[in-house]
This record gives sequence, structure tokens and C-alpha cells, in this order.
Amino acid sequence: ACKQDYESFFENELPYRKLSQYPPVVNMVSILIQDKNKRKLDVATEQIANLIKQVKEKKYNELFIIGPSIPQISFINDVHRSIIYIKGTSITNLINLKNYLEDVINKSDKLKYVNVQFDFKS
Repeated sequence: ACKQDYESFFENELPYRKLSQYPPVVNMVSILIQDKNKRKLDVATEQIANLIKQVKEKKYNELFIIGPSIPQISFINDVHRSIIYIKGTSITNLINLKNYLEDVINKSDKLKYVNVQFDFKS
């Protein structure tokens, strides 16, 4: 990449991405959870992670969950952050899971005030 030879970079990188199951071989969504209050963030992150695990077991067994974890930049502009990654071959399953989580989060008195962002990578 530093030589601006992206074709060679891609050819060299693709086997590692296949082995690790990372995009563009599979689809992935990152879920960034943020709050000014660290305790609220920890509780919300745990609740969201549990929701994901429950739904995965019932509907989306092919999905692979990484996290929750603390991102490299975990505290910025007085806001604490945590992140969850989900990988899967079906983009439809990832979108359906995101839609379900947004619905539950927006209806929950405890979760609707926490900032949750979904970022798809494919």
C-alpha cells in the first residue's frame, strides 16, 4: 500500500483475510456504544451483548461475535466508548439483527439514551 501498488497489496492481503474471515471475504458490522457515564455504558454494553447472543442462538447461528471490548480510543471528548463486532456471510442477517437491536434499544428506557452506532464493512 505504501508503494501505491494496491493490486499486489490486495493479492497478498486476501489470503490472510480469508483465514481470519474479515472483509471482503465476509460481511461485518461494528457496533459502537457511547455514553458520558462509564457505569451506564458498561450496563448498556452488557445488555446489548446479551441481546445479540440471545438472537444469534435463535435466528442467526452463522454469525460470529467479537467482544464487547474497549476500542483503542476508549475515552474522547468526555465520552466513554465500547465496541462489538459481528461477522457473517449473510448481509441480510446482519441488517435484520441491526434493525432488531435498534427497535429494542429505542423502546428501552435504559438503553434509548445511550448512543449506539452501526457501521457495516464488506
